[in-house]
Amino acid sequence: MFCHFKIPKGESSCSRKYERIIRRHFIEPKSKGCKHCHLTCKMHNAGLLRCFSKPGRPDCQRTFSTILGKSSCQRCLVTSVENIDSSPFPVNTTCSAMYPIVEFNGKKYPKFQSEGNASQFSIPFAKHFCSGRGVDIGCMHKEWSYPGALPIDKRFPDEYDAYNLPEGLFDYIYSSHCLEHLEDWVGALDYWGTKLSSEGVLFLYLPHYSQEYWRPWNNRNHIHSLQPEILRDYFESKGLYHGILISGCDLNNSFYAIAVKI
Repeated sequence: MFCHFKIPKGESSCSRKYERIIRRHFIEPKSKGCKHCHLTCKMHNAGLLRCFSKPGRPDCQRTFSTILGKSSCQRCLVTSVENIDSSPFPVNTTCSAMYPIVEFNGKKYPKFQSEGNASQFSIPFAKHFCSGRGVDIGCMHKEWSYPGALPIDKRFPDEYDAYNLPEGLFDYIYSSHCLEHLEDWVGALDYWGTKLSSEGVLFLYLPHYSQEYWRPWNNRNHIHSLQPEILRDYFESKGLYHGILISGCDLNNSFYAIAVKI
């Protein structure tokens, strides 16, 4: 757990003084369980919520309650804990005012999942793997593409697409929320493998089954529903890759599939 509170002037370390800072700011006799607000912040919305109380004031519980629209910060914590196993990004009426949501089949999801540009979530992580000469396949808009990569999309006025990449080998191939749209995803991955140099990185970011609207029978733009086990089996069966890294579901109801060509 990291400290997201402003460090008092003259103190350079939050991790070493974490408990002392929390107690000074929030744990006061009349401030019932305000430390739970911080736990709710970390568990419920990945640190987006901050405490707006000034140091020394014991009223941050009232501040949090106003933001959450509820009278008890503990209630939000309980709701978060109850939902955290069933949904990687629990969204409920307790804190729906904090960010826009959309509903599908009676379930609630962050509205940004309906707006495209899933790559904004995977790019920071991809920067640890992808460098050199590379392509971003299926980026939709050039401004959404991986920094430094050659953007590839059938919408662009050139001859390139997922099955026809520029000449030469690449140090990495990056693709976010694209493979599920391709009729022949196996053929695409087979072809991409031939375009990677030795030790080249194939970096995929894909929709997870937990987002119901992204399933092909609900979203007809998606032809496939690819899951972590499928990508792992593909990479291992080919015998062309090492350093295979397959993640679970992240906060964007998506997962990573990364492999390095031998």
